[in-house]
Amino acid sequence: MKVKALDPHLINIIAAGEIVDRPASIVKELVENSLDAMAKRIDIDIQNGGLQLIRVEDDGQGISKEDLELAIQRHTTSKISTQEDLDGIQTLGFRGEALASICEVAKVSVSSKTADTDEGNQLIIEAGDVQSISAVGRRQGTTIEVRDLFFNLPPRRKFLKSEKTETLHITRLMKRFLFSHPEVHLRLIQGKRTVLDSPGSQDLIEIASHLYDTKVAKGLVPVDYQGDVLKVRGWVSTAQLNRADRNEQYTFVNARAVSDAVIYYTLNRAYEGTLQKGRHPYVCLHIELDPHLVDVNVHPQKHEVRFLDAQTIRRELLQALNQTLLSSHATPNLPWKQAEEALRYRPERTGAVEKLDLREELEQRREAMPPIQTELRDASTSRFPERQPETINESLSQPKVEAAQTTPIEETVQPSATPFQSSLTETEEVRVVGQIHGTYIVVQTSSGFELIDQHVAHERVLYEKFLKQIAETGIQSQKMLLPETIKVTPDQAQQFGQHMGTLAKLGIDIEAFGPDTFLVRAWPQALAEFHAETGYQHILQRLLEVIEQEGDPSFEALAEVMVASLSCEAAVVKNTLMPLEAMRHLVKQLKKADNPFHCPHGRPIILQYGLPELERAFKRR
Repeated sequence: MKVKALDPHLINIIAAGEIVDRPASIVKELVENSLDAMAKRIDIDIQNGGLQLIRVEDDGQGISKEDLELAIQRHTTSKISTQEDLDGIQTLGFRGEALASICEVAKVSVSSKTADTDEGNQLIIEAGDVQSISAVGRRQGTTIEVRDLFFNLPPRRKFLKSEKTETLHITRLMKRFLFSHPEVHLRLIQGKRTVLDSPGSQDLIEIASHLYDTKVAKGLVPVDYQGDVLKVRGWVSTAQLNRADRNEQYTFVNARAVSDAVIYYTLNRAYEGTLQKGRHPYVCLHIELDPHLVDVNVHPQKHEVRFLDAQTIRRELLQALNQTLLSSHATPNLPWKQAEEALRYRPERTGAVEKLDLREELEQRREAMPPIQTELRDASTSRFPERQPETINESLSQPKVEAAQTTPIEETVQPSATPFQSSLTETEEVRVVGQIHGTYIVVQTSSGFELIDQHVAHERVLYEKFLKQIAETGIQSQKMLLPETIKVTPDQAQQFGQHMGTLAKLGIDIEAFGPDTFLVRAWPQALAEFHAETGYQHILQRLLEVIEQEGDPSFEALAEVMVASLSCEAAVVKNTLMPLEAMRHLVKQLKKADNPFHCPHGRPIILQYGLPELERAFKRR
């Protein structure tokens, strides 16, 4: 086959396919043009989900008669003129492709008037061909009508969804514009029904209150941060307010809506330990930085960006989120309602019910935190030098179960008063009733009962114990009697080779042993006896992931990641029968934990049920 030049019309159709895939993409491009024209009010009318009609009208600067015919041609724009302009784009549009693409696949009318003319002009285009241009009377601004979308491309039209689905995509898009440009008055009309009408306020929380119900709006926390490279403003939700998808996460870079892996990774890190896997917070974040530090010319629809220094962006954004969440107690690691109920009963008040200041209690609890001594022992698989064996509480009346099936838990801490004992008083004994399905511990309390997941409870206790040991003694490496061999893929081998020094700071000594094999020769001493045979590579990969993503993460961040992974590997598993005394020791240690309600990965540990709830279920009240 001979190489030949394509017909210009076919070229335009192909190019249009990259930009115009559904009615919502047309609305996006037209509204962005209105925003670039400094419009303060934009009205969007649609019919039949945008297939029959899309009309976007603004009060912006307008387009002169000389520019009108030029504006609908491909690669014509007023926003850039040199390569230097491309390196620091400050407008939403810049390629000069959108309007030309729209004109190729629909019947389009463009009318506009500038401030320095007495009348406007109207241009009629059909499938890329100019039909007419004439003078019209109108106010300053621009109106673009797009009718019969894809009338000349039946194959493309049949791939569109129902009217309701296409309208939903447009509505979600308009919500994004409300958050990206809250000062602009935006109105969306479907037929004769007003779907959305924004208040035109600078306050992002006010915009959220306009869109969401009261429960959601009250769970939003404002973000205001100024770093060395970027400024962050907006809001995020508390950990208790979350969703199963990212549909309510709006992130903007210099007012441009983006879906960026760096931003999403940082959000996950900020909420790590407080949100269960697969759950996501509500987010609206405006990230402002020098336009020369971000490349927006990487996607036809401009959804993606590339940061010049992604590690710095990630670090400062994480600081902004952590600062917000900690200062406002937005991620308390503890359900506030449960916490308040847990703090209501104190023997010194002789039964009086009194609400306490939760934050004051949390501070007191942290200051008086006793050391945690709950440990896991599995000497049969240890590759480290043996230490003097420790005894388990002699009052155990049930026979021990083999180490592969159960985990004896040792209590060496003297009973002490702790501010957090759920609904137990400071002097009340932990009343473990028993175990369900070898997985859940049943505990009677003064106000009802609790179900405790033994695996995540043990995971939380080990996690806090390991972190406390590292904080007190630092990282000390312990040599293994027999090195552990791990086999890796070529890309993983590159990662291990690059970051051996960083891993060494964590007490992990690894050595290359061929092109795709490494030897683990030493492990952190505080964690040495709690390793799992299959856990080395998983933990190492998790550390490398954080190092790769964050570039130069802090020692504390890496230690937390390592300890969280190891705690999960070392904790007693489900379907494991535990002696009653061992369960009692675990529950006591959990009540002394810094966060007895969530494991390091965000999963719930305790479910509480009150007597009133039981009495209502049994028709006693």
